[in-house]
Amino acid sequence: MIHIGQLIREELDRQGRSVGWLAKQLGRSRSVVYRLCCEQQFGHGGRCEHLAHLASRFL
Repeated sequence: MIHIGQLIREELDRQGRSVGWLAKQLGRSRSVVYRLCCEQQFGHGGRCEHLAHLASRFL
């Protein structure tokens, strides 16, 4: 199972950006982005895939 939150964090680090920056781009609070990245894994359906889809626009 791919942990999408880890992949997102790694890409943010690579680009020198923060979770706060991504949250602002997504129009979500930083705590929501952290929770979605930490609690769910890709493949379980729902919000995590939606977050990954939205994040792909900015990363």
